[in-house]
Amino acid sequence: QMMTPTTEQTWHLTLDSTDKAPTELTAGAVVVAIPAPQALMLLKPLAESGLSPDFLDTLHSVEFDPCLSVMAGYSVDCPVPTWKACTLSKDSDLAWIGLDSSKRPDAQIPIFVLQSTAEFAKRYLDAEDLNPAAEQLLSHAAKKLLIPWLETPDWFQVHRWRYAFPSRFLNQDYLDAGAALPLVCCGDWCGGNLIESAMNSGLAAAVEINSQLKKRSLPTEQFLSTL
Repeated sequence: QMMTPTTEQTWHLTLDSTDKAPTELTAGAVVVAIPAPQALMLLKPLAESGLSPDFLDTLHSVEFDPCLSVMAGYSVDCPVPTWKACTLSKDSDLAWIGLDSSKRPDAQIPIFVLQSTAEFAKRYLDAEDLNPAAEQLLSHAAKKLLIPWLETPDWFQVHRWRYAFPSRFLNQDYLDAGAALPLVCCGDWCGGNLIESAMNSGLAAAVEINSQLKKRSLPTEQFLSTL
């Protein structure tokens, strides 16, 4: 919800809570690992406390494409395709579909996950009811992939991702606020726009925060190489 510097050289944070009263805590350093537009909303009030306008302008420059995700489950009798996933690079509505149940060795029923294009998501992003959009996407997938039963799942869930994929990202692994107190932003919008970028960004942010604090010895093992 809010963060402010204190006279004790710490950050004071007010967090959302399931209880009636918000949760409050203090921290010597903060890593903000959320989409840049949300980070901007959180940090913009700190301009009154001296946060650099250049830092806020850099956050503002990052842009994201939205996406609608649909997960759908089907009868055990449905003949699943031999493929595990399909990318539809030139389709106007459907960007990707995957056989999610293929990830589970003990899957009992076929489960698919569909990801919309940004253009499709923008048409429904602020809709109160996303079920019609999900049904349209399922119907489109059934026709596009020549699998008629995809249109009639036993159940489905739909979720909107307002900040799904960075479309304009930073060419650096993290963004240091340059504030009097340690404050660093990171995410998949730093140094690229893929999951690898997010992981590299988090590691780089940890090194930077450590250098501003006690400069403890960090593991030299490359995290990504162990995966």
